[in-house]
Amino acid sequence: MVNILLLFLLLTCAFGDGASSSSAEKCTIDSDCLPYNSCHNELCAHKEIFQLEGLEWVGSVILLIVSIIANAGGVGGSVICTSLLLLLFYFNPHQAVALTQSFVFAGSFTSVALKIKDRHPTRNRPLIYYDMLMQLCSPLLLGVSIGVMVNPGFPGWLILAMLTLAVFYLGINGFIKAASLYKIESQAKALKEKQNADAEKEQEINKNIAEEFKHQHSESDANLKINKAEKNFEGNHNDFSQNNSADSERNSLDSLSNASKNQKETPKDTNTKGFVDDKKNVDYKDISSELQEKINKIHKSEEKIISLFHLIYFVLLALFSILFTLLKGSNSYKSIIGISSCSVGFGMVIIGYVISMLLLSLYSSVYLVRKTKICESANYNFEVGDIHWYPKKCIIFIIAGFITGILVGILGLSAGYIIGSILLFLKVRPEITTTSTSFTITITSFTAMIQFFIEGIIDWKYALWLMGASSLGALVGILVLRKQVVKRGRSSILIYGFSAILAGSFIIIPTVGIINTLKQVDKGTFIIGFKNIC
Repeated sequence: MVNILLLFLLLTCAFGDGASSSSAEKCTIDSDCLPYNSCHNELCAHKEIFQLEGLEWVGSVILLIVSIIANAGGVGGSVICTSLLLLLFYFNPHQAVALTQSFVFAGSFTSVALKIKDRHPTRNRPLIYYDMLMQLCSPLLLGVSIGVMVNPGFPGWLILAMLTLAVFYLGINGFIKAASLYKIESQAKALKEKQNADAEKEQEINKNIAEEFKHQHSESDANLKINKAEKNFEGNHNDFSQNNSADSERNSLDSLSNASKNQKETPKDTNTKGFVDDKKNVDYKDISSELQEKINKIHKSEEKIISLFHLIYFVLLALFSILFTLLKGSNSYKSIIGISSCSVGFGMVIIGYVISMLLLSLYSSVYLVRKTKICESANYNFEVGDIHWYPKKCIIFIIAGFITGILVGILGLSAGYIIGSILLFLKVRPEITTTSTSFTITITSFTAMIQFFIEGIIDWKYALWLMGASSLGALVGILVLRKQVVKRGRSSILIYGFSAILAGSFIIIPTVGIINTLKQVDKGTFIIGFKNIC
């Protein structure tokens, strides 16, 4: 993987046209730049956030609505945010991708903060699937760091073209999933209505039977009283009645005796000694004391909101990625160790970072494979959707995570689109998938945001504005919209709404790209090839 990364970076430099890797577009006068931009030192610079223009106010309101829908559905809304920043805020593709990370981070962080204390619906463990995220986040952040580093070298038209393809795929996939989910919800709703109708019908039948039995019982009592009066009146039949009473009493005693005998012979089926409670993680069998101690440690760590082991691991991943950016430096920020871009020291920093992240991935793989063996040996009560970790599966997760990270860094995509699909494919519970995806998005978007800021691409004032809108939208989406949708059993509405917005983005992104490209061609500022990241 190290050789592949170095080859990728060398190709980016080799095919570059010598232009600066700055995210800003070149210009000579203000008219060469996009609206809301002006020419400074032959580079287009976006205006300050205040005073906001009319379109920016409209964009802010739309972004608030997008955040409500996106966070209620457990995705970041990155593609839509990028589209709006291009269309209404007039940022160039590099700046739009970078600012999108701040928008996504704020929403996902709010979502995680609201859900992190929630527990698994059937097991005594966190709702977030930390083990899976351990295996995924290391290659994911490696890909994000590489993607952020090469992002300035990509021409704007290519980023928009790749975004258009991504939006097309996500939109089509979203509509298909929404239709499938709507069908399932409709069937479940119809079944529930049928069950309720059957229950009401059964209650009515039972009520009628009870009333009929009560009526028959009253008639029986009246007949007994009449018979008794007749027997008392007919004194000549007393002896006959006494004999019948004795026989009846004898038969009753015999019946009671037989019933008692049968009861003693009947085995007791109500013994719950072997019952396994679903809330318990482990159904112990005969295991060694050493193995029992290991499984007890696993059980104890699952009782916490997040174990110290997982917390340290995730913090180290983020710190390594940020430290990597500080060490290599950028056009707007000098390296803390004084190395220059594309120097020998620059290459050594990249190699060291890649090796460090791969070692962390290897460590998590070994840890998870061993943990799986311990749980299987101790007859651990696995939940449907729990991943049994084996070397082959660990390698697949590493490759998938790295590719996802590259797309996040270059295109500004939310990692949730791909990770959520992977978890649902593995039959992980939807509520666990949603929260775990939000946690992953929080880590990746935070790391990417800090790296873009160090690269000098993010305007922190606009970033704070977008983060405020995203956080407010996340609160409304999770606390209000999601609850209402779940209450009505129509989660598909969220997917339909999100897919419809993606369809709009599919129109916006290429339209903006074509218009800007034609303007750049007319003014002679269009760059078709890669920029030199050095």
